[in-house]
Amino acid sequence: MYLSVSFEDGKENQPYEKKQSAGVDPGEIHTLAAFAESGEALIITGRKIRSIHRLRNKKLAAIQRLQSRCKKGSRQWKKYQRAKRYVLSKSEKQLQ
Repeated sequence: MYLSVSFEDGKENQPYEKKQSAGVDPGEIHTLAAFAESGEALIITGRKIRSIHRLRNKKLAAIQRLQSRCKKGSRQWKKYQRAKRYVLSKSEKQLQ
């Protein structure tokens, strides 16, 4: 399979040279898989990112379940709101 992307930059086209091509495959499990015709390959997994997202969602669900039983604006509701903000900021820092 061969993909060619073209755009107009005002320069003359260069002929295709086999030694300068590479392929990239974005995926769901492995975030990025790339290979070159020279035989080099690179796989970047998103395992750590997925685990952070899953843990964040799990903790948020637990907090929201508890918060839904409280009256909005009460002390306990505010404590749960603060806990949600903490979980979100922590996961954001981990992802950065």
